Amino acid sequence: MSRRSAIAHAIGEQIRKIDGTGDWTSNIFTNVIFKQPFLANINDFPTVVVVPGEEVRQIEAAGFKWGILNIIIRVFITDEDDTIANLEPILYDIERVIDSVGVIEYSPGLITQDMRVLSIITDEGILSPLGIGEISVQVRYDIPNTLCIKGDNTCQ
Repeated sequence: MSRRSAIAHAIGEQIRKIDGTGDWTSNIFTNVIFKQPFLANINDFPTVVVVPGEEVRQIEAAGFKWGILNIIIRVFITDEDDTIANLEPILYDIERVIDSVGVIEYSPGLITQDMRVLSIITDEGILSPLGIGEISVQVRYDIPNTLCIKGDNTCQ
């Protein structure tokens, strides 16, 4: 699994903890997936899709590199009454997960350095009774300055 996918999976595993108990205002019933399905194939609501987006590199002194990865989190709900009012608590809970985690281990010994929500948007009810929300998260992580050769188990 690539670093990009591993980071998306690690964030998704944290989001799966939103179960409607304690401080959570919503329950996603562990419906978190890591590949964007066709809309017609989504049958369980709410469904949360966590996928890696665009990534850029930031080169620092002595060849140190940051990976700056955008993670896209899409939330799909269905509600006959008020999709946006029912989408907002889920988006709020996901934002709380991102804000509280910050640093996350995505592979043994590899951690992110920073995570922050960049934007939150919804379809504003235009697709009612379906509701779609999207959260863009920026993740910063260091990229080891090593060259990995296929079959070399010393590289991550």
